[in-house]
Amino acid sequence: MREHPTEAQIQVALVTQLRWRWQALPAEQRPFIFAIPNGGRRDPREAAHMLAQGVTAGLPDLQIVMPGGSVIWVELKAHNGVLRQSQKDIHAKLKMLGHVVHVYYGLDEAIAGLTTCQ
Repeated sequence: MREHPTEAQIQVALVTQLRWRWQALPAEQRPFIFAIPNGGRRDPREAAHMLAQGVTAGLPDLQIVMPGGSVIWVELKAHNGVLRQSQKDIHAKLKMLGHVVHVYYGLDEAIAGLTTCQ
């Protein structure tokens, strides 16, 4: 049995918890959270097809569209996760364009950080 949850498990728990919390808000004040499914294994043909469609290595795991039009990008890491160079590069590009990018290690850190962002 795993001592710490996987990144995927953390992401599922975070999305579930945030959507549940936000349900109490009026629709016009409710953030919209969604995943950017860039991961996974693909054969070379499928990888080329996905790349042509705009899949980009290093994009954060989640995007949260906030009321008023601001956007928060969220990168989730498991307990001992490490950012890949492609992630560091994309995060720097997003920040250069004026976006907010958060990296969280574990569910508790993500919940605490995103609670203060609202």
